[in-house]
Amino acid sequence: MSQIEEDYLIGRIGKIRVGFHCQDVSGVHNNTVKITPLANQSNIYLGLCQIHNQTMQVIDLRRRISMQSAEQDHIQSKYLITFETGVDRRLALLVDDIEGLKRISNESIEHFSGTISHQLNMHLLFPLIGKLEDGTVIHLMDATYLEKVEPISDDDGGELEMF
Repeated sequence: MSQIEEDYLIGRIGKIRVGFHCQDVSGVHNNTVKITPLANQSNIYLGLCQIHNQTMQVIDLRRRISMQSAEQDHIQSKYLITFETGVDRRLALLVDDIEGLKRISNESIEHFSGTISHQLNMHLLFPLIGKLEDGTVIHLMDATYLEKVEPISDDDGGELEMF
């Protein structure tokens, strides 16, 4: 019986490798994209950018997971990964580096049972780990929780909104 493998874009922040399911990713861009800061945003946001005539908010993954800034680590975050998280919702995520596409077998993916901070629901942002053929462990990100820090509930009150 053959294993089912799926493609993941592997990025890095510091020494942490993160996998983004290719179905979630709409593009990868070098950090020459102009980011315009906005006032009164949560600290995870760097501002807005425009890519392919689409305006989107930019999230710094280091800030999202409460890591020190790239400047403090004496590196420069270089890549924006773009996601479409809804019908009209697009986000860009700043990461330090892109390692490329890797195939991960579904048999090597498991729920992460180690200790991970529940602050900002990190366990929801990185619910799974995957192992590459060489044994490298990759944190697999659920793009749904890039902006959300509360669990998504199936119960929305059960009422229809009238227009």
